[in-house]
Amino acid sequence: MASLQIGVQPWTHSVVGFDRGEWETCHVNSRVEFVLDGCGLTDLIGPDALSGYVSIFDASDIKLAAEVLMGRARLTDYFPSEGRIPLLFCSCGDPGEGAMTVRLSITKDTVTWDQWAWEHDSFPIEWLPHLPAYHFPFDGYEAALDEAGQMALEIMGTASSIIRIASPGQGIMHWLDKRKRGELACQELVR
Repeated sequence: MASLQIGVQPWTHSVVGFDRGEWETCHVNSRVEFVLDGCGLTDLIGPDALSGYVSIFDASDIKLAAEVLMGRARLTDYFPSEGRIPLLFCSCGDPGEGAMTVRLSITKDTVTWDQWAWEHDSFPIEWLPHLPAYHFPFDGYEAALDEAGQMALEIMGTASSIIRIASPGQGIMHWLDKRKRGELACQELVR
């Protein structure tokens, strides 16, 4: 049997200002991390993990998240398909914008996560066959979901860092124009 534990993982969210005097702001927050046999889900996924993705506990109601992960409820009526659950998805709360999903199977004694995939509501499923099936003892799984809910409450809305950088002004067109003028000036110097 595999173990499911709960940890904390940093994630970033950037907001870019395109007008004069606005700022690009990057927030470094904490999110719930599923730890499978001692390895964080983000590490298991590898380079495909998106830094802006959060767990179901971070992007939805905590009680609903636990019900979804127990197979008793669905996050949305249309996505993901019946029998699959989203573990990580966009911080906006819409798993249809892209989600790390697994097939959920529950028996009296065991909970299984298998058939891992990146799913999007309008693109073909990208299966991840390199990720193994995990079989958890039912009681340990329930305890981990309780812990995840408590962890989500503790870290909700807290940013460990906020970085602000002034935008160059006049929006992106200013950047493009400035680069073009710089390239023309270099051409003039070469002649």
